[in-house]
Amino acid sequence: MISSFSIIGLKRFFNPLFNHPVFIGSLVLKAIMIGLVLPKTQSEWFIPFITQTVAQPFPDPWSVYLSQGGSLSSFPYGIVMYVVYVPLTGLGHVLDNLFHIQWLAKVGFGLTSLALDLGILMSLALLLKTFPKTLFLATYWCSPIVIYIAYWHGQVDLLPIFLLVLGIYLLESYRPILSGVAIGLAISSKFSVLIAVPFLLIYLYRNNRLRNDIIRVGTSILVTAAITFVPFLFSDAFVQMTVLTKETARLFQVRLSYGDSLQFFLLPPVYMLVLYLTWRIERITLDLFIISVGLGFFSTLLMLPPASGWFMWVVPFLVWYQIKAKQNYLWLTFLFYGAYVCYSLAYSTGATIPSLQLDLSRPFLLDTRVDSARVQSLSFTVLNSIALLLCIRMYIFGVRRNGYYRASRKPMAIGISGDSGAGKDTLVDALIDVLGNRGVTSISGDDYHKWERHHPMWSTKTHLDPHANDLSKLTQDVSVLLDGASVKKRIYNHQNEKFTSPTSSKPKDFLIVSGLHTLYLHRLREHLDLKIFLDTDDELRFFWKTHRDLTERNYANGSVSLALAQRIEDSQKFIRSQAKYAELIFKLAPLSPIDVSDRQRSPRLKLVVKMANGFFHEELIRHLIALCGMQVDIEQSEDLEFIDITIEGDVRSEDISTIAPLIIPNLNDLVARIPLWAGGYTGIMQLVILAHVADVLHRGRRLS
Repeated sequence: MISSFSIIGLKRFFNPLFNHPVFIGSLVLKAIMIGLVLPKTQSEWFIPFITQTVAQPFPDPWSVYLSQGGSLSSFPYGIVMYVVYVPLTGLGHVLDNLFHIQWLAKVGFGLTSLALDLGILMSLALLLKTFPKTLFLATYWCSPIVIYIAYWHGQVDLLPIFLLVLGIYLLESYRPILSGVAIGLAISSKFSVLIAVPFLLIYLYRNNRLRNDIIRVGTSILVTAAITFVPFLFSDAFVQMTVLTKETARLFQVRLSYGDSLQFFLLPPVYMLVLYLTWRIERITLDLFIISVGLGFFSTLLMLPPASGWFMWVVPFLVWYQIKAKQNYLWLTFLFYGAYVCYSLAYSTGATIPSLQLDLSRPFLLDTRVDSARVQSLSFTVLNSIALLLCIRMYIFGVRRNGYYRASRKPMAIGISGDSGAGKDTLVDALIDVLGNRGVTSISGDDYHKWERHHPMWSTKTHLDPHANDLSKLTQDVSVLLDGASVKKRIYNHQNEKFTSPTSSKPKDFLIVSGLHTLYLHRLREHLDLKIFLDTDDELRFFWKTHRDLTERNYANGSVSLALAQRIEDSQKFIRSQAKYAELIFKLAPLSPIDVSDRQRSPRLKLVVKMANGFFHEELIRHLIALCGMQVDIEQSEDLEFIDITIEGDVRSEDISTIAPLIIPNLNDLVARIPLWAGGYTGIMQLVILAHVADVLHRGRRLS
C-alpha cells in the first residue's frame, strides 16, 4: 500500500509488478505483435484517417478526410481519441515517408495502445492498493480479450477505459474535479462511458464521504464533455462519422415485436433494472460501485448484437471482482475469456503479418462448412450464457461483500470518556486520521460547558462536575445527528477561553463523542455503539495536562497545579465511575517515576488494554510479537469475561499499517482512502478501536 504520491513511493509500489516474469512475458508478446501484426481495422480505417489528416488536422479532421473520399466508418470517435493517437502515429508516418517504408505509423499507433494498456494496469493497481500480483497480471495484463481486441483485432477502446478507471481512482483520492475531467474526456472519446455515469452518481449520493462532491464531479464531467464534443456538432462530417453510426443503431436491434408496428426494446429495461438494484442499496462501497459498473456494461453486451471491441469494457471490472473474490470461480472468468476469443476469431476480422506474407484478416469460419447462422447463433449463445453466469456471480458477491458491514444511514457512534489530560483529543484526532475527516463528525464535551472560563460559577464548581455542563443538550445533539439531521452548536476555544458563535455540524458515517462525561448519562450511553474509557495513570496525566495547558492553552503554571488539586474529589466521584460502562479501556502508565521538572523528555510508557475475552486478542498479540518485537503479557479477569493486555516496546506506523488488514476484514470499506496510521501506542489504540468498530458493524448495531 502506498502512503504518498511521491515518485519514490510510486516506484516502490510498481517495481515488484514490473519485475514480475508474467508482466515481462506478456509485455514481450505485445511488443512483438505491435512490430509484426497489422490489424485490418487499423490498416483500412484508423491509420489512414490519421495519416491523411495529420497535415491539416484542425479544426475538423473528419471533414478533411471525407473530402478526400474517405470511408464514413474510418474513425467513429471524438477529438480526444484523435489527439491521443495522432502524436506517435503521425511521427511514424513522417518517418515512413522519410525512409520510404510503411511500418512506423502502425508501430506508433500500436505503442499508443500499449501505453494506454499500461495506464489501465497502473490505475487499477493504484485503485486496488493490495492484490495478489500473479492473479492480477494473469486476469488483466495477460487477458486474451485485451490482447485480441487491442493487438490483433486492432480496436481503440483502451483509451476511454483508461480514462474511466483513472477517473474512479482520482475520485477515491479525493480529487473530484480531476476525476470529472478524466471521465468527461472518456465520454468524449467514446460515448459508451455514459453507461457508467448513473452508477457513479448513485455511488456519490450513497456515500457520505463523497456526497458533497456530486456537484463538482457532475459539473466537471459536463463541462469537459461539452468543451470536447459540442463544438464539433456543427460539422456534418463529424456527426455522420461519430453520431449516426452503425454502432449507435445496435442499441435498438434487440427487441420484441408487439403486433405489426410496435416494438419493445430490451436494452433500456435491463439497464434500468441493474440501476435500480444498485440504487436500492442504502450504502454503497467502492467494491459494489465498481462491480455495478461492470454489470452495467455486461447488461449492455447481453442485450446487443456482438461487437468485438465492446467486450473490452467489462475486463477491468471483471478483474476487480476476481481479485476481491480471491480466485472464487476463477475458472469461469477464463472460460469467458476463451469463449470470447474463439467466437471472435471465428466471426470477426483479424490481421495480417506482412513479414511472413500471412493474411489472417478474414474470419476463420468464413466460407467454411461450419459457416452457418445456426452455428454462429449457438456460439453466441454459449458466450452470452457464460457472461450471464458471471453477472450473477458478480452481483451475489458484490451484495454480500457490500453487506459485510451492515449498511445503515445512521452514523456509528463512538463514545470516548476519561479524565482531564487523559489523551482524549489525541485519540480523537488519531481516529479521524484513519477514518478520514470526510467520514467523521466529532463532538467535544468541552463545547457543552455552561460558562466561559472566567465566569464566577467556576469558583464553586469544577469542569468535572456534571452540573457544570449541559449534558442534556449534548445528549440531544447526539440524538439529532444520529437521526441524520444537522445541529448548531458552540465551540469552546481554549486559546481565548470563550465560546464561538454557533456553527453547523452535519452527520457523517461516524460520530465520535469525547469528553469528561460521555459515559455519565444512561440516555447518552444508549446512543453509543462503542464505549471507550481512557484510564491514564495520574502521574502521567498530570505531566501531560501540565505540558498541554502551558504550551497549547497558555495557562499559568500555578493555575494548572491548583486546578488539578481541586479536581481530585470530583474525578473520583464523576469521572472514574464511568469506566464500568466501557467495553474498551486503555490505560497508559510510565515504566518508571516521571521527572516532572523535565518536560522536554517524554517518559517511557506501557499500554494496558482491557477488552472482552476471546475477541481478537490472540491475533493482535501474535502480530505485535512477530512483526514488531513487542513484549506482551495477558491477565484474565476472575470471571473470565475480560482480559488485560499489557504492551511494552516501540512500534512504527508502517507496522500498524501492515497488521491492520491482517486482523480487520475488508478494512478498505472502513478507513479513508489513505489512512494515516500512527506509530507507538496511539497506533495500537487505533488498531484495537478499528477492530472493535469492524466487529460492531459486522454484527449490527446495539438494540438497547
